[in-house]
Amino acid sequence: DVDTASIHWEETMTENHPFWVEYSYKHVAPYVDPSKIKADPVQPDFFTGEVEPHIVFTPYVKALCAEITAGLTDPIAKARAIYDYITKNVKYSFMPDYFVCPNIADNCLRTLRGDCGVQALAFITLCRCAGIPARWQSGMSANPKWVLCHDWAGFYVEPYGWMYVDASYGTTANRL
Repeated sequence: DVDTASIHWEETMTENHPFWVEYSYKHVAPYVDPSKIKADPVQPDFFTGEVEPHIVFTPYVKALCAEITAGLTDPIAKARAIYDYITKNVKYSFMPDYFVCPNIADNCLRTLRGDCGVQALAFITLCRCAGIPARWQSGMSANPKWVLCHDWAGFYVEPYGWMYVDASYGTTANRL
């Protein structure tokens, strides 16, 4: 089980010295239909805490989390409700550099605006506030015409492990 992987290239550069890299990789993650599974009664508590300055359970976040997950006990149902809230309410918006935002998740949930990373942090913060382990995922989004940096989230449910959520793609799909 490899959770993270990295690649490193080195080259001594001189003026007008071309350097290029071509690579490919294959990542396989089993698909589990969240509507057809049930979580174990006992869930882990790792990746459930606050991480200042952006994953903070402000009074607003706590109240919103309680409202979104009201009546739900299953972590899969809670994560789905959080995902649905973000994808139905938050509009994709380019953001200033994250370091100028005092609390990214709270700001996103109040303004209902954010880019892929901001929406991921909002999802992570609400999941953690609901007691669901959640973490940041970052990488690339690619198609034959472009490659871009992209962020999404993962949440953990026993016995299935890490499941992945891309709220910004879901937000885009809801606008169509």
